[in-house]
Amino acid sequence: MSSSYTKHVIVSLLVLAASLIVTYASFNLTRATTEQTTQAYFDFRVREAIKLIETRIAAYEEVLRGAGAMFKASENVTRDEFKRYISSLRLADYYPGIQGVGFSLFIPPESKNSHVDTIRSEGFPTYSIYPEGERETYSSIIYLEPFSDRNLRAFGYDMFSEPVRHSAMQRAIDNDMIVMSGKVRLVQESGKNEQAGFLMYNPIYARGKPHTLLADRQKNFIGWAYSAFRMNDFMNGVDGEHAGDLDIQIYDGDTISNESLMFDSDGSIGLGESLNTNGLIAHRINIADHFWNVLIRPLAFFEMRVNTAKPLLVASVGAIASFALTLIVWLLMTGRERAIRAAKAMNADLMIEKQRLGSIIDGTHVGTWEWDIPSGKVVFNDYWAQIIGYTLSELEPISIESWVKYTHPDDLNQSNELLKKHFSGDLPYYECEARMRHKNGDWVWVLDRGKVTTWTTDGKPLLMFGTHQDITQRKVNDEQYLQTQKMKSLGTLIGGIAHEFNNALAGMTGNIYLARKKVANMPDVVSKLDTIEKLAFKSADLIKSMLSFAQKGVIDKTTFDLPSFIKETITVHRRSLPENIGLKLDIEEAPVLVSWDANILQQVVLNLINNARDALTGSTAPSIKIRLSSFSPDAAFLEKHSDVEPGRFSCLSISDNGMGINAEELPHIFEPFYTTKEVGQGTGLGLSMVIGAIQSHQGCIEVESSEGKGSTFSIYLPQEEVEEIASLSQSETVLPHGAGETVLLADDDPSLLDTGKELLESLGYRVLTAEDGLQAVDVFKAHKGEVSLVITDIMMPRLGGAEAAKLIHEIDPEIKIIFATGYSKDEERIAHLDSNVPILHKPYNINDFSRIIRDQLDNVG
Repeated sequence: MSSSYTKHVIVSLLVLAASLIVTYASFNLTRATTEQTTQAYFDFRVREAIKLIETRIAAYEEVLRGAGAMFKASENVTRDEFKRYISSLRLADYYPGIQGVGFSLFIPPESKNSHVDTIRSEGFPTYSIYPEGERETYSSIIYLEPFSDRNLRAFGYDMFSEPVRHSAMQRAIDNDMIVMSGKVRLVQESGKNEQAGFLMYNPIYARGKPHTLLADRQKNFIGWAYSAFRMNDFMNGVDGEHAGDLDIQIYDGDTISNESLMFDSDGSIGLGESLNTNGLIAHRINIADHFWNVLIRPLAFFEMRVNTAKPLLVASVGAIASFALTLIVWLLMTGRERAIRAAKAMNADLMIEKQRLGSIIDGTHVGTWEWDIPSGKVVFNDYWAQIIGYTLSELEPISIESWVKYTHPDDLNQSNELLKKHFSGDLPYYECEARMRHKNGDWVWVLDRGKVTTWTTDGKPLLMFGTHQDITQRKVNDEQYLQTQKMKSLGTLIGGIAHEFNNALAGMTGNIYLARKKVANMPDVVSKLDTIEKLAFKSADLIKSMLSFAQKGVIDKTTFDLPSFIKETITVHRRSLPENIGLKLDIEEAPVLVSWDANILQQVVLNLINNARDALTGSTAPSIKIRLSSFSPDAAFLEKHSDVEPGRFSCLSISDNGMGINAEELPHIFEPFYTTKEVGQGTGLGLSMVIGAIQSHQGCIEVESSEGKGSTFSIYLPQEEVEEIASLSQSETVLPHGAGETVLLADDDPSLLDTGKELLESLGYRVLTAEDGLQAVDVFKAHKGEVSLVITDIMMPRLGGAEAAKLIHEIDPEIKIIFATGYSKDEERIAHLDSNVPILHKPYNINDFSRIIRDQLDNVG
């Protein structure tokens, strides 16, 4: 523990001790003051309570004096006069606690009977004096107001017969004064909610008779004006609004006991319970020649009025203030150490947060940058440099010029424009897609995003943060999607052309065959016709290649040995290469089987060889190398070519040492109509058809090129595992002829219909014709039983060939049908029919045409 810490603790404890001492002194002073104030207020309240009791008794004495004055002023006070007087006092309103005011008549024994008769004659036939029995003297309550309810029980009662009442009544006579009785049970009580009672008596003497001396008073006495009181009712409201402050207990006489208890304001003393007089202050008061002992103590409300909790409040506030002061002193003394600890903790949190954000950025493979705009200083993270193939150390010195150096000029101009708009507030943030030169020479695409976080007071940018994301693969995917859309559009165009073009070629090849027969003895003409026929079929192959390129044509796949095929193709076409171009072959000898359309593969190979030849123009030692080898794709290759299925491949590569292709043109070479050749030297369809053909055979192609050094095109062809290899050469066969069978020929092209009819007739068949499907059905119905074979075009107006064939089959289920089409897309219309139905693709090869007809008629599969 350091000495400074010990010092801080000692000083803080001293401050706490001093503060608590001051608090304790304040507590004692406040407690003494509060006790004095409380005692003074309690003494005042006791005096006030006693005074209020005495005042109420004095007021009630005046009521009795008033009643006595009536008898002094009148020879005979009637019952009605007495009632009117008492009613005028409104006892219930102004004199609470008085049960009633009455007059009790003193009756000598000899006058008892006459007295009873007199009262009965006044309308009270059941009147009598009670309690019964012989006594020396009698008294009877003859007037009592209010004369109702429980007061009726007191009518005729001899109070002089009861000792407590007798004592008070006698003292009143003897002393000529109002006297209060001791504790009694009033005859008015019914047994429910009873209260202690007492009475006050005012002696009445005969009018005009002396009563100065005791003997005169005893001689001239006639009765008592009296009041009866129920104790709780009497005390009700005596203490006014402060009634809840004090507990007042009143005991009769000098004895304090349950028997003498007349009133308890708190109601805490029950009958038979022992008395607890702790805290009670006793006062003995003389009321109407009778003593009461009044005991008074404070209640909780009293303490609330004088705020007896003030010392505790002072102690609590003082203690809190002491600890608060100590804490403040402690904080002031230890503030610097705590600030240092807090700073260290915050720095640790910031380091953790920085590591967390760094981990997130590393996981997302995003480069980051910070740019001090006025100075041009830039901070890159490692991944920013990795995107373009470098390490940060290789890019040093790093500044904004590092971005300028590696960014494509066209994209840099766009970036500058976007930055200006962001700096001016036109754009909420900066975002730009740009190409950057990779270390290997390639261009990579990046998405650059950022935002200014700090500005000068005059609105100029100071500090900017941003991210750098490699989006090359996304760009490649977008480019592939655009290429696919182009191919679809081109395929639709080629498909429309193919139907009409092949129909025209079919007419040409048919007429060439017929013409050749007529000029068989004219060799020169036959030679010309052969040349025209070859050109026609070459045009048909071109259309077929274009359809294959657009992936809309029919692919006639056969399985054959690839090395033999490549060697044969190169041998046949070697003469198309200039003699100064060297040709090197590296073809593996082991048999390798592929499933391809041989004609299409031949066109692909020749197209690539011709492109290599054209690229060698002007080269000093031009050469082409053709290599065929087996290839096993790895995960990276399959990821790059997602459309290719895993398996064994053959790689056919064709390389040249010609002019090569620059980096900007390389991504576009497979696009339709894109060419790097001079005007008139290329259509721009060659490579686009190559890639279309390869993709339609589940293969792929790659190209590597360096400007001024040459190019290499590599085709990857999936290998097959089959036992039989189809022959690529067609043996010479004798042209099969008909034997007079009837053939129904349907085609909507009149020239094709005429040529086809003449061609079939030359082959020995009888021919019926129809210009559409409906006519074909009608002709078939008309010649049912005669027609042996139906040859129908698929696409015809009014009713197509497929629909017509269905109706004809309903007429004759056994009829043989051959479909003809100039566009393979038409085959979708007959997909629901028997798959064994042959299809003739226009233009026809006459040998194939005659063989298929003969096979159908002879029921050969």
